[in-house]
Amino acid sequence: LVIDAHREAGGESITGINAVSHNGDIHALTAAPILDAVDPLRGIVDAVYSTPADRADIVIALAESPMDRDLYQAMKSFENIRCVLNPGGVYLLVAAAPDGVGPPHFSRTLAMGSVPGSLETHLKGAYVLGDHKFINPLEFTQNGGLLLVCSEALASLPEGPAALGFFRAEESFPGAVDAALSHIRAAGLEAPRVSVVRDAVNTVLVY
Repeated sequence: LVIDAHREAGGESITGINAVSHNGDIHALTAAPILDAVDPLRGIVDAVYSTPADRADIVIALAESPMDRDLYQAMKSFENIRCVLNPGGVYLLVAAAPDGVGPPHFSRTLAMGSVPGSLETHLKGAYVLGDHKFINPLEFTQNGGLLLVCSEALASLPEGPAALGFFRAEESFPGAVDAALSHIRAAGLEAPRVSVVRDAVNTVLVY
């Protein structure tokens, strides 16, 4: 989305130039007053990015390049898949994350999740841009869910596990799957439903 502000007779007009692209292909393009530029694309966006899915106890979300460069980018996939994830289930994020956790504010806020009550207190205070990213994942963990990230880089952070807040990191994919299954079985479910989502940062599951 590119916004270009310009003045016309009678006041300021905001023109939006919107493109729907995926895997290098452009599926649609509009240029019009900002709201008019968005509305014609809604159906195309749904067709390109939305995927019907059943409810699942474990969702394995694969963050693909370039959205796998850090946890800040990769965990955007949580909002895309959470509507199909059962309460008490497991969100298993697979991301290389060579750049680590992410920007300073995000990193500091995420680390609060390792101290009981600290993140909740922060989120009740004055809003800081980016705080909204923590609300739904925090609620998911408070309802018994497990947030896992499979990343060698995040599993070996110099700051230690506390830097990941409410996330738990596993170095290997088999180890992450074992941790997910252990969590589900501890809740008494022996045959969990599992869903694997490719390009999870750009794929929205619809239940």
